[in-house]
Amino acid sequence: MTPSVTTFSVYDTLMTIMEGLSANKIGAVLICNQEDQPTGVVSKTDLILAYRRGVSTDLAASQIMNTPIQRVNQEECLENALQQLIFSQLHRIFVFKGEPDNFVGVLSLSDAARMHSGSCRACIMSRIRLEAGNAQE
Repeated sequence: MTPSVTTFSVYDTLMTIMEGLSANKIGAVLICNQEDQPTGVVSKTDLILAYRRGVSTDLAASQIMNTPIQRVNQEECLENALQQLIFSQLHRIFVFKGEPDNFVGVLSLSDAARMHSGSCRACIMSRIRLEAGNAQE
C-alpha cells in the first residue's frame, strides 16, 4: 500500500485536484467535508470522464466525487482486500487503522501486482472461490 492519503475539501476545484494528483503522482484523493471528515473520492478516471462531458475545471469536487468510500482495515489479509477490490470493480481501496475514518494508506491493484508476483487481477480471479455470501447476482 501507499502509506499516505492525500485529501482535499469538497469545495476545492477540479483543477486544484488535478494539480494535486499530478504533483503527488497518485491516482485518487479523499474528499473531506467542512468538519474534515472523509466523505468521498475523486480519481483520475473521474476527472477524465468529467473532462469528456465538458465539465468546467472550476466545479467543486463535491459535484463529481464518488461515495461511499471503499475501505479496508489494515489488519485484513491481502487476499481479502484484493477480493474486495475485484468484486467492487475498483482500482484502489483506502486502508484504515482502528476507526473507519482513520485512513493510513491506499492499496491499489498495481501496488499488489508489483509487490506480490501472482497477485494481479488475472491471477487472483483464477484462485478466488465464490462463497455463498460473496455471490453477486
